[in-house]
Amino acid sequence: MRAQIALWMLTKFAMVFFIILLAVIMVSFTDTEKQAICRTQANAIAQSVASTIINVINSPVEDERKVFSLEPSLSVGQKQLERYTINISNIVSQSNPDTGSLVVNVLTVGGCSAGASASYDRSLKLADPDTLVRLWQDSRQGGQTIIELKPSDIYVRDYYLVLAKCRPKEKALPSYLFLRKCSAPLGQTVDPDVDCPPYLELASGAALSTNPVASCCGWEAVEGVNRPQCPN
Repeated sequence: MRAQIALWMLTKFAMVFFIILLAVIMVSFTDTEKQAICRTQANAIAQSVASTIINVINSPVEDERKVFSLEPSLSVGQKQLERYTINISNIVSQSNPDTGSLVVNVLTVGGCSAGASASYDRSLKLADPDTLVRLWQDSRQGGQTIIELKPSDIYVRDYYLVLAKCRPKEKALPSYLFLRKCSAPLGQTVDPDVDCPPYLELASGAALSTNPVASCCGWEAVEGVNRPQCPN
């Protein structure tokens, strides 16, 4: 009798142990699956941003402005959401100083990340859209972070990444690329074509001095200036 009770108790303990072990395996599998989904989505965003930059850089159009819409969060399994940021850094090539890359890194709160890059050569210069100051590369420090996007911020969200490329209307001058984030308090309506410079053309009624990019890209319209106001 005692042997039967002992065997019954042993069987029950084994079943409970098996159920607990199975639950642990299922939870672990679910977490692994969520991480895989997170990495896949982060990689898709990084690749999409980099592809947009590449398209603008390589476009045969001399003056071009493109707006990239940012998703507010990553969907990681069913109804769970993942906040993330995007860093874009400027890194010079160590093997060829005449070339560089804009490296896009997507970082999530949950720890998954992904990256992609867009290459350019010395025919293109990067500049700040407010001051027209050149954005220099520094590979020794891992590159210069030229913009940080926070699409998931709960106070002031970055809704768009605005890219503008232009070629000053004078021979032998390089093209210039300007990047800026378009931000607004959460819930506020934003029109990137109205609220988000840089613009390649001035908005109606705006003063020339309010748009430094126009002084570089559309320099022929600047009164009393016969050369583009672009960084050296």
